[in-house]
Amino acid sequence: CCSEDTYTDCPTFEQPLWVGDARNEALVYLIANGDPRLSARCLRLTGRRLDRSPITESQVPSGWQNLLTTWTFLWMRWAQEHFELTGDRAFAHEMIGYLDRNIAGMRNAINSRGLFEMFAWNLFDWAAMDTPADGIVTHVNCLASLGLRQSAMLAKSLGEEERAKEWNQFADDLAACLAVLAAEQG
Repeated sequence: CCSEDTYTDCPTFEQPLWVGDARNEALVYLIANGDPRLSARCLRLTGRRLDRSPITESQVPSGWQNLLTTWTFLWMRWAQEHFELTGDRAFAHEMIGYLDRNIAGMRNAINSRGLFEMFAWNLFDWAAMDTPADGIVTHVNCLASLGLRQSAMLAKSLGEEERAKEWNQFADDLAACLAVLAAEQG
């Protein structure tokens, strides 16, 4: 019910492809039906938005240029999970190019403390919690690290050892800087 030419948020009210929601729909669909085409289309459409934004956008295609950091990091995880469920090496190589561009955008958002900090929608979920549009957001940095690790897993699966090592190091650096921040805050 939540798909047309992309996965949609819902069939009646909010019909765009919301990247974070689509990741969950795609995983269920891939396991239940095994057809990778819609998942691949949505992953690719999301990657193509890197032509106008430093990291992937929250909904695509759209005239609204909205960055929702958590959805970006779910998209990174989804690329690796898609490969794990399909084994499609050609598509995975295509995704590596998009991941590389996205990770370059992430690097440009590393602050003087070594943490990811970007003015964006830093939603975690619809839970009542303070998630400012700017500043250091803990869950964003944790999910960035996880997205980097899964991207590194994908790169390693494709024999891209140096890229995997670089992305894992980026994840390690974020985790170490978060640990320092947590220790300072007691």
